[in-house]
Amino acid sequence: METYYSIHDILKVKTNIELIKWDRIPNHFKVDEINEVDLNIMEGKFDVDFNELRPLGLRLFKGDDFIIYKSHTFGDLKLMIKNLTGNTELFFTKNYRIFNGVFELLGFIVWLKFIQKGYTLIHSACVSKNKKGVLLSAWSDTGKTLTSLSLLQKSFQFLSDDFTLISPNGYAYSYPQIVRKSVFNPFERIPFLNKLKITKEVNIPEDKIDNKAEIDKLFFLEKDRGDAVKEINHEEAVRRLLITTEDAINYSSRIINSNTNQILRGYSYLDPRLNLKEMRERHEDIIKKAIEKASCFEVKTEKAERFPELINDFLLNFS
Repeated sequence: METYYSIHDILKVKTNIELIKWDRIPNHFKVDEINEVDLNIMEGKFDVDFNELRPLGLRLFKGDDFIIYKSHTFGDLKLMIKNLTGNTELFFTKNYRIFNGVFELLGFIVWLKFIQKGYTLIHSACVSKNKKGVLLSAWSDTGKTLTSLSLLQKSFQFLSDDFTLISPNGYAYSYPQIVRKSVFNPFERIPFLNKLKITKEVNIPEDKIDNKAEIDKLFFLEKDRGDAVKEINHEEAVRRLLITTEDAINYSSRIINSNTNQILRGYSYLDPRLNLKEMRERHEDIIKKAIEKASCFEVKTEKAERFPELINDFLLNFS
């Protein structure tokens, strides 16, 4: 069964797999049909004559407008990407999804497609009031979710919790993924286990979701002794957004030894139209332009529960 998504009429996706648990494409954007497909995601068997393809190492093979990854150690374990610089198609076998996983690669492709369209995703929550957007950025597990949910109780509207879609003309667009609020982390002080935590899903009513807002303020949340709100310059704000976003999207350190890295760099090597360096530069340029008119601040407090109060009080007194 095929499912369709239209993300603000910017990116249109067709797929035959269940994406709701992955949630990089929010279920909020599911539609009955779409006219043109920007990204086609399909799981199933497909046959290829590898004798007609150009090999790159042991596992990558290049066709006219596609690249294939094929494992020699498992059974039918293949993945094919076609036309990554245009209307993209991603095909993979069930074995590939089970043994290699596909969602890390898919998340990166979604990010690339937005950049190609002139938009980008940043690792930030976003709320709004009177169509003025407030971005809340932080390192993972600092308190973005707690802060955004708490601000909803102070007459703010919800746009996003983890990733926010932004445009170079200074707007933030809703990207309402499943909101998971941390309830308890029994292994917080134990290395390698501190990422295991108990969470619960929070339902955001549709009437609390704002579709679009002009970016007015940007707050970076940091845990530190004492309560303080300090303005920072745009250069520093861009630097922090680039680092936190790359970490969250798995662009840099987390994919160095993964198939995602090998496939994307292999595709770029064989097809010069996909310039990953240029994509990163465009990503940075969109961020710079998007927050150009926004005021940027660093918010410090020792307890995450204090972030919403500090931000709300600051906004009430800001002139």
